[in-house]
Amino acid sequence: MSQRERLLSRARPQARYRLLVDPDGAERARSRLSEAQSAVRRARIAGQPDQIEAAQREVEAAQRELDACYEVILLQALPPDRVERLIAEHPPTSEQMATAKTERDRARQRGDEPPPWPSWNDETFRPALLAESAVEAGMTPDDW
Repeated sequence: MSQRERLLSRARPQARYRLLVDPDGAERARSRLSEAQSAVRRARIAGQPDQIEAAQREVEAAQRELDACYEVILLQALPPDRVERLIAEHPPTSEQMATAKTERDRARQRGDEPPPWPSWNDETFRPALLAESAVEAGMTPDDW
């Protein structure tokens, strides 16, 4: 089998993405987790095994609370032709192009490398991409 045939016959790669669904809860859980981790360190420094154990249980509870603020989405890579079609279906708006022109002009005035022109409409392309690549979510671009 040639390299081309091997590459074309392989399954498209997949990746798990942790999507934040509860930002306020995550903020509280991160704070709780940080406090619990500090308590573990203090207990270790003080040589207090009973407090280490209690603080470690708090760390585990805070981590579970933080994990509950996310949904894991299975994403599958799209064929290149489908990505190109999505890009063509979601061109940047005239407002996005005008903003990019202004940013590029300012960068040139500062002597910096100008940022690239936008390739797609950020407001519509990413939801459409997620709708296409999320394997089991069953959500539309409007849902995303």
